[in-house]
Amino acid sequence: MVRITKVSTFFDRETNKQLQLVEGACESTDSKPTGDIATGSIMIEVDTGEVFFFSEKTNSWIPQFSFQSGE
Repeated sequence: MVRITKVSTFFDRETNKQLQLVEGACESTDSKPTGDIATGSIMIEVDTGEVFFFSEKTNSWIPQFSFQSGE
């Protein structure tokens, strides 16, 4: 289950859309939201320690780093 812990909503003049900058946590098997999410949003997978940033350009969550040490 995806848990959104913080949301900031703003109007993007360039795209003429209302976007949400979100911070949240989820399991690796959860579907991360992609609709109207702003670049720079952050999602942490609590079971893997992976941290993802959202990119509006690719409309996807891009892995950045992991809090878990290499095994």
